[in-house]
Amino acid sequence: MLATKIRQANRDGIRIGTINTRETLMDKWTPDNIKGDNLADLLLNFNQHNSALAKSYRDAGRALLIYDKDALSYDEELKLIELAQKSGHLGSTGNGIIQVKSKANSQGLYDLGVRGTRTELLDAIDEGQVKGLLVFGDSNLPPEYAAKLSFLAVQATKDSPALAEADVVLAGSSLAEKTGHITSSEGRVQAIKQVFTPSMGSFAQLCYFWHHFDRSDDKIDPETAREAVVFYNNAYENILDPENTNFWVRPEKVKNKRR
Repeated sequence: MLATKIRQANRDGIRIGTINTRETLMDKWTPDNIKGDNLADLLLNFNQHNSALAKSYRDAGRALLIYDKDALSYDEELKLIELAQKSGHLGSTGNGIIQVKSKANSQGLYDLGVRGTRTELLDAIDEGQVKGLLVFGDSNLPPEYAAKLSFLAVQATKDSPALAEADVVLAGSSLAEKTGHITSSEGRVQAIKQVFTPSMGSFAQLCYFWHHFDRSDDKIDPETAREAVVFYNNAYENILDPENTNFWVRPEKVKNKRR
């Protein structure tokens, strides 16, 4: 779908280019292709590059950087963010970075420093490093890996093969039953308002597990959760004001990197 949108934009006169270490289908759509052996070096030096693409990016009123999350390392992603920051193309409509990923609703987690891939998780289960798992949100965890876990709790809104192996199954809240904020891949944070009230919402279930496994008396409520978000990434400070229902965040280096 995204490739179709990019192709259509190109046909409508929007200039596109590629920065890559290998050939792709998009190379046929534009002559502005920058190639090299090391992607991090290409991104680091792009602002000083004398190519027509680099000059066009620097001089453009609006410009987007689009990349595949699974194809870049964390260091390469940081270089991409730095490039957008230095050029001023970040944090407004038509400017910024779009991270293409399989789980579209995971941008907020990524901004808080949650790293790791599906392959890494499955390998950790296979090697016995991960013995218990709490899955929040619909998941496509393969049943053969779910069966290897000593404990599995799944919060979901629809059936999946992993549910047959779960020790605990919780009814997840649909979008209409939630309240809070959601971050798009381009960095726009929008508030979502609850339409229906569930008997026990997703956040209440999360609090239950927190106290059950951590045995902590720490208070957990939406306000505390929002403060924790800002602690790890202060670009989200606008969520502390309930009146802010639509704003942009600039990617920043988070305080703690963890799975």
